[in-house]
Amino acid sequence: GMNKFQEAADDFKFVGDRYQPQSDGDLLQKASLGLAWSWAKLGDLQKSLKQFQNVIDRSEDQDQKVNAQAQMADVTHDAGKLNEAIDMYAQILKDHPQNPLADYIEYRLGVTLLKAEKYETARDAFEHVQQDYPQSKYQEDFNYYLGVIAFKQGHFDTAASRMEAF
Repeated sequence: GMNKFQEAADDFKFVGDRYQPQSDGDLLQKASLGLAWSWAKLGDLQKSLKQFQNVIDRSEDQDQKVNAQAQMADVTHDAGKLNEAIDMYAQILKDHPQNPLADYIEYRLGVTLLKAEKYETARDAFEHVQQDYPQSKYQEDFNYYLGVIAFKQGHFDTAASRMEAF
């Protein structure tokens, strides 16, 4: 009944908060992405990924396509399919290195690599994104995660100096 609608509304709001589309992003696109997230939250990854793929295939606008691809990778990450998500993030960066979400995507790639315990590669991703996007709103996160990686690798002095920024 009503609370299903409420859940859907919350999901669409979540999507809106997480991704500010560059353009006014048409409503159909937003609703379609919201639906994809709803499937993911209900635990149906298959349906969710299929819905994302539909949006990607239909998107004329390059930024909208990248936006949908990034969300598809996020859903895959959230479902615990880390290696698939790593491949997805890496592919987006390879295909669209100049896209407006590049810092976010590389940040998420780093987080996913870290979760997959690929510390060296994760560190490279965070250091790269930290240098390439000095204006990124994720700068503090980059530092934090670089500290976490240093700690996991037993470099406690590096970890401490990174973490002191907090």
